[in-house]
Amino acid sequence: MLQEFDDPVADEEKRLQHVEDLSLPLWHGALSSADVAYILFQAPVLMAVHAQEMLP
Repeated sequence: MLQEFDDPVADEEKRLQHVEDLSLPLWHGALSSADVAYILFQAPVLMAVHAQEMLP
C-alpha cells in the first residue's frame, strides 16, 4: 500500500515545477532546441518489484 507523500518542502518544489511545466509553449515547428530538450527530459526512475509480487 502506498503512503501519502508528506514532505512539505518537496511538495512545494513539485508544485512550483508543475506551474513552470504548465507555462511551456505548445508543440510546433518553431520551438527552440532548449524548449524541446526541456519537454523531452525525464528524470530517471528506479523501480524494483520482487517476482513473488507479480505471480498470482
